[in-house]
Amino acid sequence: GNWNPISVVSDTYGTLKTSTAYEELKDQLDQTGVDYSLRSLYVSGDGGVQFLNIQINDAQDLNSLPDKISLVVQFMSSVDGTKAHSINLMAYNHTTDALFDFSGSVQKLQARHTTTIGDRSIDFIPAIAKIVKNWNENIIPFMKLMMDSSFDRNMALELVETVSDDAGIGERHRNKIVELYGTQKIRTNETGHNLYRVNVAIGQYIADNLGDKPEVQQRFTKGLGRAV
Repeated sequence: GNWNPISVVSDTYGTLKTSTAYEELKDQLDQTGVDYSLRSLYVSGDGGVQFLNIQINDAQDLNSLPDKISLVVQFMSSVDGTKAHSINLMAYNHTTDALFDFSGSVQKLQARHTTTIGDRSIDFIPAIAKIVKNWNENIIPFMKLMMDSSFDRNMALELVETVSDDAGIGERHRNKIVELYGTQKIRTNETGHNLYRVNVAIGQYIADNLGDKPEVQQRFTKGLGRAV
């Protein structure tokens, strides 16, 4: 663009283009035969931070849940030093069209920024394999657990506000999320009042109303994962 500097490095620093990292990820996924599709790409205003979301289509879906849920791998990268290369596990709700971030599921990736090109490659597959294993052994039971306890409507509304507050969502947005929960406009096949429906309502609001503010959307989504 306008060639403004993003960060200062020494003359021994070898750049790793984000496009090169994307190509490596694609090549490695293709070599393993994993069935995947691209969901979205976010690039910050100065190009320094990027998030690439990839849906893994042959990972186990949560068929016992009311809505179709699929595994999404998020590759996070930056060229301004603010974020290390990493892989994050997320769940995509097809009914709500929203992502859910599982706190603590980030896998750091090693990539040495030396002037030797061979040292700048990234091995994605071990991190992705670990994420898929975590999905099958931990995330699926966790999602089912969210439906174990039922509440009355008033208690569920209080929980919506409490979880939203814990997620770092401001009062103006919290009030609108509580209002959304009180309507019949939540896009889910779950009819009972439980943590699953609470999570769906908050996630739906974040997806529907903050698409024009992707960094805020990302922060609220991550905060929701920690809160739940």
